[in-house]
Amino acid sequence: MPDMIRGGTGAGYMAGVTNEHQLLIRGVTESAERYENEEGRAYHLLFDVTPTGAGDCFLYLKNASDKDIVVEGFTYSVASAEKILIKVRDTGTPAGGATATPVNCNAGKISDADGTFQTGNDITGLSGGLTVDKLWCTSTETVNYNFEQDIFVPKNMVFTMYAVTGAINVRGTLIFNFYNETY
Repeated sequence: MPDMIRGGTGAGYMAGVTNEHQLLIRGVTESAERYENEEGRAYHLLFDVTPTGAGDCFLYLKNASDKDIVVEGFTYSVASAEKILIKVRDTGTPAGGATATPVNCNAGKISDADGTFQTGNDITGLSGGLTVDKLWCTSTETVNYNFEQDIFVPKNMVFTMYAVTGAINVRGTLIFNFYNETY
């Protein structure tokens, strides 16, 4: 029989511990993405744009929540070859885009995403920013692109997507959730 420890809450619960100081548990695990979706904090943001020129921003996201936004990835399809830049930390006031409303992935929840979301053919008024990923798109088929390292967007920070060539239709879905640090 393993050694036992008493719960620190005073409720009298005990837990088994191995001789290597490992807690004995029987548990169910789930991904963070699934948990956030169950809680109504997972969203899809659809876009279907034809950037008017080279270097145009076509998707803008600014987090207004105290929780970090975690951008998991996106699906995309392009009308012909295009290069997409993924940036963080752009500054300025976006102009020229249309307000976009992310859709909650949990049909039983009605909470809206807390932030500013725009899509458009040429979102202007932005500068700076750091390119965190470059994607060369050649297929007209729908492709799912997963960031190898999820992109975290803290409160008041910005995530943007740019078309390098422009004048090419780009459509898809940005996949993100609000991360709850305290499980």
